[in-house]
Amino acid sequence: GLDINNSTQVYGWGNYSDSNSNTSFFHRRPGVSQLLQLREPDGTIYDPRDRYPAGFTPRFFGNVIDYSVLGGVRGEWDNGFAYDFSARFGHNEINYQIKNTLNPSMGPASPREFRPGSLENEETEINADFVKAVDIGWANDLNIAFGFAYRDESYALLEGGESSSIIGPYASQDPWNFNVDTVEAAAMGVAPGCYIPGHIAGFNEEAYDPDGVPGSGDEYTGCSSQDPIFNVVPVGSNGFPGYGDTFINDYDRDSYAAYIDFETDITDAFLLNLAARYEDYSDFGDNLSWKLAGRFTVSDYVTLRGSVGTGFRAPTGGQISTVNVSTRIAPDGSPVAEGIFPSDGPIAALFGFSALDAETSNQATFGITATPTDNLTVTLDYYFIELEDRIVLSSDFQVTPAIAAQLAALGVPGANTIAQVSFFTNDVTTETQGIDLVVGYNFDWGAGNTAINLAANWND
Repeated sequence: GLDINNSTQVYGWGNYSDSNSNTSFFHRRPGVSQLLQLREPDGTIYDPRDRYPAGFTPRFFGNVIDYSVLGGVRGEWDNGFAYDFSARFGHNEINYQIKNTLNPSMGPASPREFRPGSLENEETEINADFVKAVDIGWANDLNIAFGFAYRDESYALLEGGESSSIIGPYASQDPWNFNVDTVEAAAMGVAPGCYIPGHIAGFNEEAYDPDGVPGSGDEYTGCSSQDPIFNVVPVGSNGFPGYGDTFINDYDRDSYAAYIDFETDITDAFLLNLAARYEDYSDFGDNLSWKLAGRFTVSDYVTLRGSVGTGFRAPTGGQISTVNVSTRIAPDGSPVAEGIFPSDGPIAALFGFSALDAETSNQATFGITATPTDNLTVTLDYYFIELEDRIVLSSDFQVTPAIAAQLAALGVPGANTIAQVSFFTNDVTTETQGIDLVVGYNFDWGAGNTAINLAANWND
């Protein structure tokens, strides 16, 4: 802060950080779907194990950039009003990169490293706060505090490189139409079946050569049902496919708020506090929360205190918009994907989920503080909190082949490898109660002192 005069100060601060981290996914062993052989258009076999003979372990990198700035002016006017005007801006982003992996559906065209996307969160807030003490003839002045706030928030999922989520040709069987159906076979004069361009070693069951010139490149040779043309492999940069077109989104909202707070000593022994806060969100409507608190001094050594009130919290942009597909190891040892998707999106609708609502709460406390001696302090408090429409992550829902087909139709990268999905939901109401005990004793040694504190909690 910087004092402008005896009653006015300007203040501010800011921060900037740039950090990097990386971690490993599970190892993809030889034989899993990510490393199956595939047929290229010219009939040759592409084997991912030429790249990764012993399998591969994707490496996941995150670059986090975070900065914020706040500035304000505070002071007191001649009429006794203390004021504080402030504004702040905050930005946080994480840019993902994944290496030592591949997008199996791209076949030999797949890179080994990808930029699967970024997340970006921003907040801007403006506040005005005021305080004034008013003499109303009670034991102490009535302290009145009130204020106003405006907040704008955004949460964005940003697309990375196209290759991280692209659905390559090998996401389905026989992408080059080597498997000849009845109509095609009749036109060619052969039996229906699988025919590979060129004379491929190991497949000598039946050959068809339209121009009768061996080696001219138009020859077809029948293949077995185990041929690589029937292999289907996962979509997306393996480990984390990122954010495809379906999930790119920029969630914005703003809100207005006002509060007022009264506090005074009605008598020398009894302090009373009453407060209320009104908020209006562009996406969740309005809410009024309140609090009533008091403190009663029984004697110079014992004080009773308590409060009741309500609370409100709108879901964050991340809870509303988040998309996360990650890999786990199935019971058979193979890596499979599991996904978290927005509760108000088309995928959640398949499982009966709907948009998130705000959380609300009711709470009450009652306690006693005591100072039996000058050096000994004891506080004992009971608390109760009821939280309604609490936001939690749902249990996992299994993805059946029918659901996988619907996910693919919705443009979900790697839909054919997602084994289970979950969603944020207002699924529970919780009641929490407990007791806090804190005992402190101060030993005065003359030249110094030693403080010993004991804290205990019971929570249900």
